[in-house]
Amino acid sequence: WQQFNGTVLKISIGPTLINMALCVAFVVYARYTTGEELFEIGAGAPDKSLPFVQNLALLGNIWDLEKTLTTFVLTFFVNQSFSFWKKAYQLARDVQG
Repeated sequence: WQQFNGTVLKISIGPTLINMALCVAFVVYARYTTGEELFEIGAGAPDKSLPFVQNLALLGNIWDLEKTLTTFVLTFFVNQSFSFWKKAYQLARDVQG
């Protein structure tokens, strides 16, 4: 398993499992708070009049603003890094002859 050391999978498996556990804990808490069954198949959206759901709606608005900003920043930096890579690649090809 020496090939596994230093890979992205080994580095990210711990934080990913912790994130999954936190998400499960949040879903259990949300179901408990709203009074819904934990394992209800085909469950729809919860009642919007619940205070917990209203607070989550506020977070949804913040998330929409963050999503727009993040998309812009990532698009800009990916574009810049691709331009840099193309220049570096062209320089390397020029050196080769």
